[in-house]
Amino acid sequence: IPKILSLRMTSQVLYDLLDEYGFTFSDVQNIYNTLEGEPGRLFYSKDYVLLKDRKTLIIEERSKKKLRENYDVQRGTVRIDYPLHLTFREISKDESFKIPGDRKNIALDLDLLNFPLRLRRWKKGDFFYPLGMTNRKKLSDYFTNQKINRLEKEKIWLLTTDSEIVWIIAYQIDNRFKITSGTKRILLVSLNT
Repeated sequence: IPKILSLRMTSQVLYDLLDEYGFTFSDVQNIYNTLEGEPGRLFYSKDYVLLKDRKTLIIEERSKKKLRENYDVQRGTVRIDYPLHLTFREISKDESFKIPGDRKNIALDLDLLNFPLRLRRWKKGDFFYPLGMTNRKKLSDYFTNQKINRLEKEKIWLLTTDSEIVWIIAYQIDNRFKITSGTKRILLVSLNT
């Protein structure tokens, strides 16, 4: 966006760049008029979506496939391949156990989970307790702090138990379900990309 503005690019030149993605001249004029405005605006053509982010314009092909809203994970499930590739393993805690150190492999206190677990998308008003914190935080605020743009937010899945967020998948677990000194049984979950 700063480059476009520094070149004093007209909406006609921008149209020449965006025409192949199906944006009309009127669409491009609206996009051009928002370049110095707040980030987060979305513009749609038949096959593409354009996000006016902080410093860039991001174009993605629109998904033709409609995913279900929720997917249940029953106790004893070892692997799922849709909508994400996840593996599950129950173990007993012992002295040799080490908590995974990355965001794609997590350990949860199994005794705090009620099955079936549920995979779902985030929705307005969702909150969780970030790892290490005792106060709740709105997911929308967490996403803003992490600089997760609007298109990325739409792709994020949550793992929940009884409607409580357990894991913002590939980002962070909820503090309420972490491993503690009192944990006896552990659920290991891995995101395989």
